[in-house]
Amino acid sequence: MACVRILIADDHELVREGLRALLASRPAWEVCGEAADGVEAIEKAAELQPDIVLLDVSMPRLSGLEAAALIRRESPTSEILIVSQHDPAEMLPSALKAGARGFVSKSDIASNLLSTIESIVGPARRAAANGAEPHVVTAAALPGPLDPERQHAERLLLEQNHLLELIARGRPLDQCLRAITESVAHLQPGVRAAIALLDGNRTRIERIVSSRLPAVLTARLCELPIVSDGATMPCGAALARGELCTCPDIAVDARWSAPWRELCIAYGVRALHTTPVWSADGTAIASFFVCLAEAREPNAWERDLVQFGAHLGSVAIERWRAETALQEARDHLESRVRERTEELEKAYTSLRVLSMRMMQMQDEDRRRIARDLHDSAGQLLAALGMELASLNGRAAALSPELAEDINSSLQLVEQLTQEIRTASYLLHPPLLDDAGLSGALRWYVAGLSKRSGIAITLELDEALGRLPRDLEAAVFHIVQESLTNIHRHSGSRTATLRIARTDGRLLLDIEDQGRGIPAEMLREIQTQGSGVGIAGMRERVLHFNGDIRITSRSTGTRVAVTFPVEPGGVRADSRSLDS
Repeated sequence: MACVRILIADDHELVREGLRALLASRPAWEVCGEAADGVEAIEKAAELQPDIVLLDVSMPRLSGLEAAALIRRESPTSEILIVSQHDPAEMLPSALKAGARGFVSKSDIASNLLSTIESIVGPARRAAANGAEPHVVTAAALPGPLDPERQHAERLLLEQNHLLELIARGRPLDQCLRAITESVAHLQPGVRAAIALLDGNRTRIERIVSSRLPAVLTARLCELPIVSDGATMPCGAALARGELCTCPDIAVDARWSAPWRELCIAYGVRALHTTPVWSADGTAIASFFVCLAEAREPNAWERDLVQFGAHLGSVAIERWRAETALQEARDHLESRVRERTEELEKAYTSLRVLSMRMMQMQDEDRRRIARDLHDSAGQLLAALGMELASLNGRAAALSPELAEDINSSLQLVEQLTQEIRTASYLLHPPLLDDAGLSGALRWYVAGLSKRSGIAITLELDEALGRLPRDLEAAVFHIVQESLTNIHRHSGSRTATLRIARTDGRLLLDIEDQGRGIPAEMLREIQTQGSGVGIAGMRERVLHFNGDIRITSRSTGTRVAVTFPVEPGGVRADSRSLDS
């Protein structure tokens, strides 16, 4: 029998080890490679051309669903099997749409993975043995490999999206700059990238940020002047004069002073290409450079990477400057509000921004805690389940009683996995990020109906599509708060949730048939006074320039929310507080 070559893509080493152990039970199967994120999975699939790709959904840089479509193009004969902690009922349609042949939940790996792989590879192998054409997608049926320029463009786009997301999340400046240099080094193995920032007098380098250059080298370079004997060092020319500069051989370049030359050569830097990093006002504020280990001119791809790094470095530095200025302005404004109560409108605006930031921080905390549960306890339980399943198989031949005890332990692990998954999903459903609002709402409504006994009718517009991430989160939390209020206060046994997208608007309508809101409390709500929950709903709606109306009678309550959205179903960029 021909060997079945399998590529494992999962960002957790424990899970990859567990999968290797399970697959080792089939002598004719070989793990030909592993990947720790979506981009690496695409590259390994194109290089190795495996028969099967086991692909996790939630991975760094690129999700499994996004990677699946690119793997189908780069390795069309490879069959993709999604292996994830997510709910199978909600994730399977998205997995199949992305080009996967099937889906196995991590909680069911021990019992289902091997048989699922066999069901995929078995028919094709039997057809080949009988002389028939196996029913697989051939290379001729899909677009050919991308040309180098387009490959470069797509790789740059993926890295740029990842880095812009990091910058937009407000990460520390040096963390963002270090990530930019690491991306350049990842895109062009063998080069080391760095970004140098000037001190206030513009005569020395204040600091150099790099993921690959030794800290000793960067520290000693900062001790040297960028001007020596009236000549500007090439790596400082981009800083001092705003010039692009290339040194194909540092050892013979007369522009370098002896201390610079000796220090760079001692640490394996033989050539350098640098360009200014510009501020919004046209001032060179930093220098982005790549270091080469051999004496040569940089190629076109390396020159493009320097421009790429300089552009993103400018974005990161300008955002950091803007955030610093914003913080200083906010501090000044808060001081004036305490001293001058007449500036009430400005104070109210500031409080609204602060309120929204606090909610976003709360949402991020919920997302982080949910992710921690998924990444730590959930993955450990998955690995434990695999170990117990493997042990159960060996124990069955030795002692039926021991096998029965191990099987009971397996059931407890599965029960605990389900409870952790439920707790994680209630904090922040991963489906909200991976499959969108529709999938997350179906899961939440089904779970709440089961827990509360309320019959909830869910009506979703087929044209809903994906929305900006922050807007999807806002809609989900508004639904969550509204349905929780129905469960706690209305006494209604039924509820209706409708979401439609039409004419550039998103319409959200939630109704119950309960006892209604008392008239005095309803007046307080309608005049902007209310409890924390409804105030939070209103803040989320106002942040997206939406409208919320709450009406109530003795026969029930209705919450109607409208958001402006872009036409169509394509996911747009998220709205930020700076927009």
